[in-house]
Amino acid sequence: MIELLTPGNGIFDIVLALGYPVAALIIYWDASRHGVGRSGEGGFFNMSAGAWGACALLASWLMLALYGSKRQALLAKARSAPAVPSNRVVKMALLLVAGSLVGMATLAAR
Repeated sequence: MIELLTPGNGIFDIVLALGYPVAALIIYWDASRHGVGRSGEGGFFNMSAGAWGACALLASWLMLALYGSKRQALLAKARSAPAVPSNRVVKMALLLVAGSLVGMATLAAR
């Protein structure tokens, strides 16, 4: 079983390539569902749901960990001033397409 998840193996490559769109969709879906959005405060974590999803395309596992660690604080802000997402399904489709392209580019570079 361990041999299947070693670099250079087909299954490892597929898991790596699927990580980008899956992470972006999970983060965007959760953030937009709860009304996470930009507030008047500054800071790196003051991003819209779409920005969280887009950042996940660049560093999927890192952004999953960051979003998970900041989720409760983001949800607390969203309860006081929720952001209403527009065209949520279209944005999710764009993240899926962009994430798939990033994943394929990752595979092609290997």
